[in-house]
Amino acid sequence: MSLLHPPSSLFHYTSQQNVVQLRERHEHESPFARKIALTDAEGKLMDYHDALAVLGASSAHPGGFSITKEWMDQIQIAKEHTVLEVGCGTGRTACALKERFDCTVIGVDRNAKMIQKARRRAATQQLTLEFLQLSGESMPFSDASFHWIVAESVTVFNELRPLLTDYYRLLKTDGIVIDVEMCASSPLPKEVFKIFEETYGARIVPTMTQWKQHYRDAGFRSVRILRSGPVPNTPIFDEDLDPISNVLLDVEEAYSEEVNQMMLKNQTVMQSYAKWLNFAVIQAIK
Repeated sequence: MSLLHPPSSLFHYTSQQNVVQLRERHEHESPFARKIALTDAEGKLMDYHDALAVLGASSAHPGGFSITKEWMDQIQIAKEHTVLEVGCGTGRTACALKERFDCTVIGVDRNAKMIQKARRRAATQQLTLEFLQLSGESMPFSDASFHWIVAESVTVFNELRPLLTDYYRLLKTDGIVIDVEMCASSPLPKEVFKIFEETYGARIVPTMTQWKQHYRDAGFRSVRILRSGPVPNTPIFDEDLDPISNVLLDVEEAYSEEVNQMMLKNQTVMQSYAKWLNFAVIQAIK
């Protein structure tokens, strides 16, 4: 899930005028009538994650790649370890794990375009790792297959209990989950949750305390927060941070009205409801 803002250098919809106009429109609508129904070039209903795939967004999670590097600095993965990244997107984190630790990395994502771009990234960076198109809700791996599971703004889009239970099943004894997620600063009013549900497809937005309890309920023996705070105002695109972003961008689609409107809505929602959101980097040990 992205909680990030696109830079004005790439998309005209970042203008303050556009943001104000959309906010004013929201104020005159019922909060239950705010879903934007957009379609892609094939007529398929486009959601926020489809828009991110078109853009080739590489770190569309709270804090972006800076937070990824931060939690990587706090862990040590052995070369013989196997890592599963759930919701790998365009593969930036998976490739960074491979580069830094030279371990075995498998990335899965339900979005076919994301997987295509992840494979392109790995080939461009001359890295050997595997990317599979799979839903986080149906991962056909054997029990105790992985030493590590990484998820960045993914878990919140699924039914928590089944997915966290599957994380537990897939990990070896003493295996570790690193999960970067949005969390509510306090329990969300129904109308605020409805906005996040309609914009991003979030199933639930737990508080930090609730996140920890969900992991404990799934069986994890140790759960702690490596990092938390307000959601940073981080751009989706930063070519200085991701030198191959131009390789992953679908230029024609990226400038389409469908993507434009979807990303404008993201920016407006994040600016309007920022006070309700924090993020947390969760470490859970089996």
